[in-house]
Formats: sequence, structure tokens, C-alpha cells
Amino acid sequence: MRSPGVRGFAAVLVCSLILASFLGPRLAADPFIRGDGNADGSINMTDVISTLSFLFLGGAAPVCQDAADTDDNGLVQLTDAIYTLNFLFSGGAQPPAPWPGCGEDPGEDKLGCADFPPCAGARPVILGDANCDGVVDEDDGEMIRDHVTMGLELCCRAAADATGDGIVNVNDAVRILNVLIDAEPIPVDCDSED
Repeated sequence: MRSPGVRGFAAVLVCSLILASFLGPRLAADPFIRGDGNADGSINMTDVISTLSFLFLGGAAPVCQDAADTDDNGLVQLTDAIYTLNFLFSGGAQPPAPWPGCGEDPGEDKLGCADFPPCAGARPVILGDANCDGVVDEDDGEMIRDHVTMGLELCCRAAADATGDGIVNVNDAVRILNVLIDAEPIPVDCDSED
């Protein structure tokens, strides 16, 4: 006859194994850009084509399934290609985070991202820190103004895009001056220099 301690341990072990198999393993999570299914650093028609090729023509699986999951529903399917087409050509919703810069998937799903070369050299910065000095202040708003009016180069487009709309313009400077100064710092990955 087994002792009560062994039975309790066995019950906990069996329950843990059942729970682990139900939840499934989460794959390694590298930074990526949502919607860039072919991992070339930009969202365009080639992402739609690669997703459709994978789904219907036996094409190569995306190297970063999280990136190919444009609608962030936890699956790579036809709706991802449709979502991307609507975003590109019909004024549809932007892809969920991480977009437009590199980042990790904020949601929990079984997809993963084992490799995403465009984000390999990403460096973390603070949202709104347009001059990359580590602080969000009036200088950042002035930097964006000078970028828009005189073409001044930015150290990090993802940090300067404070509104997250994929465009660095006066709206970003207004958001920095009115909202982000003295706010809790929000880290973003700087994936490209302007």
C-alpha cells in the first residue's frame, strides 16, 4: 500500500502534466513587427503573398509566425492576409502591437518567433525620446519640429513616432509636449534610423 504523501505527489504530478499539455508550450519569443510575415522589414503585398502561399500552395512556413498573425488572433490563417490587404489598400486598422517598431508579442498564444532578422539589431529606447538622450522633454518636440520642417535626421523613428501611427509629424511633437513629458517611460525598440 502506498503512503498518502506518495499518492498526493502523484496526483499533483499528473495534474501538472495534464495542465501543461492543455496549455501547450510557448515558442521562443524574439522581437518582431506584426504584419511582416516574410520578415523583410516592411509590410507590403509580399507579406500577403507569402501568407497565402503558405496556407494554400504548400509554401514555406513563416520564420516568425507571430509576425504573420497580422490580426493577432493566435492563428496564421486567411484573415491575416485580408487584414493586411485592408490595412494597405482600404484604410483598415493598423496591425496590433508590436507595430510599427520591433517588440515582443504582448498577448499569450501558442505562436512564436524563433527568428526575425530585421529586429536583430533593435535597441530599446523610450517612446517620445526623439533625440535619444534618455529623457522625454521639450527638446524632443523641437527635434520632431525640425525633422518635419527642415529634414533633420532622427536617431530613432520608432521613438519619435509618439502617436504610433507610423508617421513622424507635428502630431507626435504635440503628444510629447502634452502627454509624455513627466509620464511613466514606455520602452520601445528602435529598429531603424531615419
